[in-house]
Amino acid sequence: MRKLSVLTLGAIAVVAASGVVGCSSDDDGGGSGGASGSGGASGSAGTAGSGGSSGSAGSAGSAGTSSGGSAGSAGAGSGGTSGASAGGSAGAGGSAGAAGTGGTAGTGTGGTGGGSNLVPRIVFRSSTDPTATGGVGDFEIWSMDPDGTNRVQLTDDDIYQASPDYSKDGTRIVYTADVGTMGNADNDIWVMNVDGTGKINITSGRTNIDSQPAFSPDGTSIAFTSRVSGTERPILTMSSNGSNISPFTTGKGTAGEPDWVGDTIYYASNSAGNWDIWAKKVTDSTNGTNLTAANTQTQQGPAVSPDGTKILYYGPVSDSDTDLEVWVMDIDGSNPVQLTDNSTLDRDPDWSPDGTQIVYTSDAAGTEDIWVMDANGANAKNLTADLSTGVERDASWGMVTP
Repeated sequence: MRKLSVLTLGAIAVVAASGVVGCSSDDDGGGSGGASGSGGASGSAGTAGSGGSSGSAGSAGSAGTSSGGSAGSAGAGSGGTSGASAGGSAGAGGSAGAAGTGGTAGTGTGGTGGGSNLVPRIVFRSSTDPTATGGVGDFEIWSMDPDGTNRVQLTDDDIYQASPDYSKDGTRIVYTADVGTMGNADNDIWVMNVDGTGKINITSGRTNIDSQPAFSPDGTSIAFTSRVSGTERPILTMSSNGSNISPFTTGKGTAGEPDWVGDTIYYASNSAGNWDIWAKKVTDSTNGTNLTAANTQTQQGPAVSPDGTKILYYGPVSDSDTDLEVWVMDIDGSNPVQLTDNSTLDRDPDWSPDGTQIVYTSDAAGTEDIWVMDANGANAKNLTADLSTGVERDASWGMVTP
């Protein structure tokens, strides 16, 4: 979830970037035998011998959980071609488990892409930097565990850096950085590994202010905002090397804070006069659908729930209210529910990967900190209370490689 400033928001753009999502399988799959292994549904009498084509056991087994069985919940054991156990199609190993040590792809604990080894982390920006020389406006990118512990400072560049977002495969972070002299308003989009190494400026050479990036679900593209002119900030698309720039939306106004889910980008825009939450398919030739057109209050910072049924956002309770609260609504923009109720600024919400909690920014403790609460707004907790000398914002919650 990328964070919107009404004064500095630019237009969303999409950047192709490489990334592969996969799962892995560490379980052993190949043994001495045939297609079923020792544990089939018909008991211990296999159709062939221990070295035969079907293995030393029956074809399906009682629950299929032994080290054989062509179908059960554990399946293919030592060498089976289709079971689900060590190397099998659905269990703790690989998806085909054809004979090798571990399935070829699988959805279990091992595998070619490493999905189950990911751990939850929160990435954010902070002005707390023990080595800072940039003064006011120096923000660095940090990450931490969901309980606020094990913090790691990922950048140390003494410049403005903001709006970090994890790739869905848990290997990269995309963020905004103010290149050159701090405060020169020449922001670019950068990508780095989750441990802070391998920083690359992917919009170098552009004179626009590029900010608020968000990865596509498959990690091959990035949506971001870019100021084309003082009043016109359309959504743009471009390849990862900065070429092939083309319009994504048309008309005047400002758009930002994209959240890319499936084939749709959810974003905030004032193109209809009010700040609203919009949804636009990547292939749509129009400007998409205004989900909050019936609401006269400001709505910004959309974040779609992991199950795709809800949208978090922030905005005031009334037109005259100067406070900001965190809200949730149905995916079609209906049934808005207020989750926070403070005389402060609560904003920039994002979901936990399992959808049970929400991370957000609040100055309820006097300075802006990263907070977490349950999905219904209960049990709010300040995760960065000890960083009282700094400002923490722009939290994004993801699953990353350890």
